[in-house]
Formats: sequence, C-alpha cells, structure tokens
Amino acid sequence: ASSELQDGTTDSNTKDQARKEEVWGNDEALKSCFGENYKTTPGAHEYIGHCFHEHDTHNTCCMLDQEAREKNDAAGNPIGQRSLDAYLLLHPEVSNNSDTS
Repeated sequence: ASSELQDGTTDSNTKDQARKEEVWGNDEALKSCFGENYKTTPGAHEYIGHCFHEHDTHNTCCMLDQEAREKNDAAGNPIGQRSLDAYLLLHPEVSNNSDTS
C-alpha cells in the first residue's frame, strides 16, 4: 500500500528510484567480499556503498581483526564498530556467533 506523494509518485516508486541511483564500487570486488546478493541486503549501501571505487586508497575495513577494530574505535575512528556492523549485516548467519575476531 503505497501512498501518493505531491509530485504524483508513490513512496515505493521513490524508494525504487533511490536504489537505482545508488552508486556502487567495483562489482566483482564487492561480490568477493560481501557475496553475490550484497546489493539486495537492506541497508547495505549505507555500510559498503563507498567501497572499491576507482582511486580509493584502501578498501579493507571489513578485514579488520578485533584488535584493530578496538584500537581504531579507541582512537576516535569508529571504523572498527562500523566494519563489524557491516559484516554482521551482510552475514546474518554469524550474527548469533559471539566469536567476531
């Protein structure tokens, strides 16, 4: 049940258009890290849409181990928690496993 907006579009049309406008990095690299269906995971673009673009200097935050995540977070760079959040979002099968090292 979509509601009509003032411009004549519906909420669902607006969401579909926003998804089409999302810019993703290198598809093969993203598939390698996050799986074939990375684009279909709700919220994934917020976490990984910035990864693997041309001229990026690094793309490995998803590969941080627990020590590196904790050190970055303690230093005021929240990439540690964000990388873990992204990993768990895209790998729900491990969300119940407490070993995230």
